[in-house]
Amino acid sequence: MENKEVLQLTKTDLLGSAGVAMALTALIMFLSSALV
Repeated sequence: MENKEVLQLTKTDLLGSAGVAMALTALIMFLSSALV
């Protein structure tokens, strides 16, 4: 594998996990505001 491919995969993984984390945070904030 070339370094470029590895970097691309890592970047995609980071973006994906960041998106999931943001979605979870938004969901938690929504739930907490709805409960309060």
